[in-house]
Amino acid sequence: MAPIAFLISLGPLTQAKGDSAVCDGQWHEVSAVDLAQELGDFNSLNAVTAISSIDSWAVGQFHRFAGSDYEHPLVEHWDGSRWTAMPTPRPTFPIGLLDGVAAAASNDVWAVGYEKDLVSGYRTLIEHWDGSEWRVIQDATYKGWLTSVVAVASDDVWAVGSTDYIGNGLIEHWDGTSWTKTVLRDPIFLRGVTAITHDNVWTVGQLSHDGFGDYTYAAHFDGNNWSQVPTPSPLQRNNIDQNWLTSVVALADDDIWAVGIMRDPDFGILDRTLVEHWNGRVWTVVSSPRLGHNLNNDFWGVVAFDPNNIWAVGSMGNDPDFEPLIEKWDGSTWSPVAISQTGGVLLSVSGIQSTTERWATGNGVKANRYTGTLAEHLCTE
Repeated sequence: MAPIAFLISLGPLTQAKGDSAVCDGQWHEVSAVDLAQELGDFNSLNAVTAISSIDSWAVGQFHRFAGSDYEHPLVEHWDGSRWTAMPTPRPTFPIGLLDGVAAAASNDVWAVGYEKDLVSGYRTLIEHWDGSEWRVIQDATYKGWLTSVVAVASDDVWAVGSTDYIGNGLIEHWDGTSWTKTVLRDPIFLRGVTAITHDNVWTVGQLSHDGFGDYTYAAHFDGNNWSQVPTPSPLQRNNIDQNWLTSVVALADDDIWAVGIMRDPDFGILDRTLVEHWNGRVWTVVSSPRLGHNLNNDFWGVVAFDPNNIWAVGSMGNDPDFEPLIEKWDGSTWSPVAISQTGGVLLSVSGIQSTTERWATGNGVKANRYTGTLAEHLCTE
């Protein structure tokens, strides 16, 4: 049985105002819940999954700056008219967050992240929605930080991350009864996972080298084993250059997309969006535009609906002034897409395959007081 939830009841802070979905083919901000709204507080929706137009989930964390409060997992649900913060169980350790979410069905949703205290390292956290409540399934079970999850079926779910930042690559699998882990030998931080079938799964992230810089990393599961597949690392001027793949999505065996970042802040090299494509034989870099003058450009999430309809989200700007970034692949080029929101970072994107409805979530500064949740929505009637 799960521990007592720390969100006991729904009140003004746990339900956003009702927002009718504007279906005009444009991205519009939709109010989500900020459980902490005082000066310096932090709320973020790190991942989102859309099941239907009246059933979407977003997960992340909230933190109250004042006092001794720590980061807590945040789970919100969209019912077609508003976002509501849902009661979630309290993990063993006082610090926790959720970085990934995926649904096999409306009553079968998984969220992953980590928990820790001020002394111990990262410990894995996995929570599950069964249609009536969220329960902690894995409570500090392994050393590690889980960043992403994909649900192939009710008895086939994959979660990825690392045993530390950066530790060894960590992969976990749910077979309908229990979670089992695979630890990769190399210093890898896995950031994204996608699946085509039960025996065709991909994960991406970053491979640390020389203890400083990072190369891009991808691995494939063939039903029996995980094997690294070479990926380009375009930025290699200095030994501490960083090449990250942050998210991955698959359309077919020969049509897989990964997005990320290449940068080196120590050498003054601004962040640049990175897009790579798998054609069934090799990963190659696909050009994406750089926006703004002397601004960082980052990609954090990607979703695909067909070969001519792929979306990537992230941010552009320099700390602390960021703007949400959305770009679309139309089959030949990546192009920026206008959005209503000014200020913030988009960390994840999802959508409903049978419709033109999309969600993107993240965080942004509100009223110059605190960082709040950010949810962007697009649909076309």
